[in-house]
Parts: sequence; C-alpha cells; structure tokens
Amino acid sequence: MIDLYYWPTPNGHKITQFLEESGLPHRIVPVDISKGEQSLDRSLGDAIAGHFPALRRWFDAIAARPATVRAYEREAALKTPPVVTDDIRKILFGQTAVTGR
Repeated sequence: MIDLYYWPTPNGHKITQFLEESGLPHRIVPVDISKGEQSLDRSLGDAIAGHFPALRRWFDAIAARPATVRAYEREAALKTPPVVTDDIRKILFGQTAVTGR
C-alpha cells in the first residue's frame, strides 16, 4: 500500500490520477503545508533501504555529505511552522486570474 501525503496542488492531482488509473493500492494522507506538516521522516527511508543494499549505500552516501550534515544539524530550527495570517492565506489560496483576489 502506498501512503500518499497530499495537499491539493496541481502536481498532487496528477499523482492521485496516476495512482487511480494504474490501480495501485494507495491511501491519501492529508498534509497541511501551511502548518509545516510536510517534514521529512528519515525513518521511513531507513526502513525501505534496509531491504535494498544499493539504496542503503546511496542513503549513507547522501547522509555523509557535508551539506546534508549541516542541514540535519539545523533541522530543529527549520521545522518551526510558518506563520500564516489571513492576508497571507488570501494570497496563497483561492486567487484566480479573473477576480485578482
């Protein structure tokens, strides 16, 4: 079963269409990107990579890169949820070319 972490975006719709048309078993898990819920869970990658040695080597090589090490060190600071006010929400969502609002 594929867990699709989903927020309504054009690309998100394409992925759900693909899964439905391909007949692959999937479950849609809503994610509110305005609350910062799209954070990466590295334990899932570790669980999958445990079954594939080449993938495990790739994960380890990426984790050893200096930029990745720095990013993981800053992870706690980066996980703070963004502040989304009503004005920001109006800009991000519900805006159309016709209304301009």
